[in-house]
Amino acid sequence: MPPASAKQGASKTAKVSPRSARQPAKKARPQTLGLENFGELYRAAPMARIERLKQGIPAAYIVFVADKMAMSRDRLIKQLAIPRSTLERKIRSGQDLATDQAERVLGVSRLVGQVQALVQASGDPAGFDAGAWVGQWMDHPNPALGGQRPGSLMDTVLGQELVSSVVAQMTGHTCA
Repeated sequence: MPPASAKQGASKTAKVSPRSARQPAKKARPQTLGLENFGELYRAAPMARIERLKQGIPAAYIVFVADKMAMSRDRLIKQLAIPRSTLERKIRSGQDLATDQAERVLGVSRLVGQVQALVQASGDPAGFDAGAWVGQWMDHPNPALGGQRPGSLMDTVLGQELVSSVVAQMTGHTCA
């Protein structure tokens, strides 16, 4: 016969409290929104983008975005108002961008995705490089922005929203 203390220990571990029995099962964590597909970022629901921001955006993602936009990293970080020394340090140490910086980088990525969607909807996306087009377009004064270059407005979320609205108005116009 087991000792009395063993019986008590066994009965304590076998009990399930009513409170724990009522707790719902944990939901499966949603699939992480990818960063490589700009079209997916553009089409993603706001909550998915927020969740992705909270998970962290690696500083090295700026290198990927600059490459896809056929522009130098220095030019992109200048437009996004991200200090070079901070970025270099974070890339070297494998750190994530600060949330405000990550928001701006995702905003540029979404803009490329928006242009991709616009061209795909036009019916003939063959051979069109949305990233390179956006990279060049951002450096040219735009009458819809009061003559400002779109790139000069990419350092704030509000500026990015304004630029995005100009892109949305391009439906039916030639992207050149």
